[in-house]
Amino acid sequence: PASAAAAARVSPAPSRAGILASPDAPQGRPSLLLANGDEVINALRFVQRCEGHRRDVLIVDLNYMQFTWFVQRHASAHLPGVRMPGSNYGSATGAFTLDKFLQANWDLFDIYSAGGIVAADRSWERGFRMWPAGLVMRVQRRTERLDLNLEWQKASQQALAHRPLAQAAARLAGDAGTGLQEGSWEEVVVRRHYQQAHFTRAYSVLQVALDLRTSRDALLLAARLYEQLADPDGVAPGLEKLPPRERVPDHVHRNIGVAYSRLIPLATSAQERAMCTHRAAASFVKYLSYPDLKAEEREQVEGGLLGLLQAAGGVSSAGAPGR
Repeated sequence: PASAAAAARVSPAPSRAGILASPDAPQGRPSLLLANGDEVINALRFVQRCEGHRRDVLIVDLNYMQFTWFVQRHASAHLPGVRMPGSNYGSATGAFTLDKFLQANWDLFDIYSAGGIVAADRSWERGFRMWPAGLVMRVQRRTERLDLNLEWQKASQQALAHRPLAQAAARLAGDAGTGLQEGSWEEVVVRRHYQQAHFTRAYSVLQVALDLRTSRDALLLAARLYEQLADPDGVAPGLEKLPPRERVPDHVHRNIGVAYSRLIPLATSAQERAMCTHRAAASFVKYLSYPDLKAEEREQVEGGLLGLLQAAGGVSSAGAPGR
């Protein structure tokens, strides 16, 4: 279906962790994939050029697009139909921002992102959003309606359910809960892409809920998605043997607390209000149990927790989500 936007594949690259995250796009409309990061680019090139998967998807390297030679030579030869609205990607005179690039190509392609966007460029946030679709993010207009209904919930969960990838993650996680070797290719792929994709699904719903301010249903859904991630049975398949605090990072508990603290003033009964207060406080306590928090973050959450305990119903000052 058109709403199913991504398929992840494990490649037999020597690293054992090459992952292709490519859009399963609707027929009749070409797809453009904005790629960022060596592990993303290398895996995409391997499975596309060597294995022949999804050669119809045009891959744009966000790092190389910052060079004028890439725009002038490579893009014209290998990215047919892609419009470059300036000399190169960047902020210098004659260059273009991501917002301008998306505007120029919006009517021509379905656009996705893999590996994240260049952090320094936030121009796209004015008119677009990145919406989770498996291991990739689909670019959407901010004006596009989001239906967080049961159908979307099932489809978005299914987009993350990929048995070969889960089996690869299990092999990488080890047999005795020893964790991944820090800085290894395997850790980068498992954490930055596979595990993070599960967190991004919940985080995106929470961001939408906070933007809407009064969306009780969206806040409840965000809380539920994060609670699933905190549940031992809800962890990303294949990562069950990771040590508990690697399996469930601190931000999961913080964001559960954020969601429930924002639900307190929207509660429809005294019982629901008490439940939200209790769950927000319990989640912030779990967050504070992590030893490596930054001092300012710990102080902020402690202050918000104290406010919850002292005055039932106040919106916590700890209510800024983390990821």
